[in-house]
Amino acid sequence: MFSTLLSRPKNSEYDPSYHFILSRNIQFNVRSTSDASVSKYDKTIPLKKRYPDLVHNFPKPEPNEELINETKEIFDKLLNSTDEQTMESDTNYINYSNEEGEKIIQVKTFQVDPMLPPSHKLRKNRHERIVDKDLTIVKDTNNTRITKEDRQYWNIPAAVSNWKNSQGFTIGLDKRMIGREKIDADMNIEKFGELSEALNVADKQAREDIKQRNELRQQEQLNEKRLRDEKIKSFANRNNNKRRKY
Repeated sequence: MFSTLLSRPKNSEYDPSYHFILSRNIQFNVRSTSDASVSKYDKTIPLKKRYPDLVHNFPKPEPNEELINETKEIFDKLLNSTDEQTMESDTNYINYSNEEGEKIIQVKTFQVDPMLPPSHKLRKNRHERIVDKDLTIVKDTNNTRITKEDRQYWNIPAAVSNWKNSQGFTIGLDKRMIGREKIDADMNIEKFGELSEALNVADKQAREDIKQRNELRQQEQLNEKRLRDEKIKSFANRNNNKRRKY
């Protein structure tokens, strides 16, 4: 409901006849619930349940025999068509010999239900071959055999996509790389040179560190051996001095 001061919206479903104010002292003839109530319980049950054998004598049109005969003739023609004759004419007999004996096999074409789905899967994007009549095909009369080198030279590798594989085939790496032979590989030689130089410097530094470590270890071993010899000599001198006293 909208205000009467403003214009009604353009696409509104407002109907002013549904919205009105009742005036006073107006009486409506409305039946009360007591008047509409059913006096007996049997009247609440439907007629079909109360009287199951009740026969309704509705008016029925008389059967039109001409229409019935016409429909019968049409169906008989469809059922008894010439398909049976063609099916009988297509039958063949084959003699089959086996270890057990000879057998006669009957080969017969049966009618296929046209509503069945196709048994063969149709491939997508199968376009008709367009034949150009003006195109002349040149045939070489030379019967020389093609060598293996020529065949490899003229071999065109199949296009293998790295992104699409709708059929789900597994393609080997060797066949994938055949199509990339003509692509020039972009190699950053400067960075490779810097990498090799850095590896050589790291190798030299590691070798020098190992050499210094080994030299320090050898010096420590020599010092320990010298100290051990000095201790042994000091013990030997003490023992000799004691013996001389006694």
